[in-house]
Amino acid sequence: MRRVMTIMVFGWLVVPSISHAQDQWGSVMSMPPDTRVRVEGTAGNRVTVRLLRADDSELVVVNPFGNASRFSRQEIRIVEQLVGNADSKKRGARKGFLWGVVLSVLGTYGTLANGGAKELSIVYGTFMGGGALTGYLLAKSPSYVVVYRATI
Repeated sequence: MRRVMTIMVFGWLVVPSISHAQDQWGSVMSMPPDTRVRVEGTAGNRVTVRLLRADDSELVVVNPFGNASRFSRQEIRIVEQLVGNADSKKRGARKGFLWGVVLSVLGTYGTLANGGAKELSIVYGTFMGGGALTGYLLAKSPSYVVVYRATI
């Protein structure tokens, strides 16, 4: 009885999430232009681009350099939509660096007050570099949600 319940719960959790994204081309067509998407082709190549438009037969996307590409519906295996900010890790590193600069100012005052001018490079490197690293590591990574998965 326990085994049957485990299989039922596992099936209840897994099957809807898999079948939800199966062959939902209408959800791709309803995405607004300029949406950041990741497209995986049947050959296994994956690109992260901005959506220009989607219709019944093709997907038109623009890469970061401004070049438009067309993918027919038959050559697309997965379309995923970016959720979150793609630059959140960079922003986190910048914010951490700026906090490091603020702490370096305080550290400079304390170091100079105690006569340790030659330790300033250590203070700056520790606070600014450590702040940037901490900000990068603590920033939330963007994630992708499957919008369309081709039935093969």
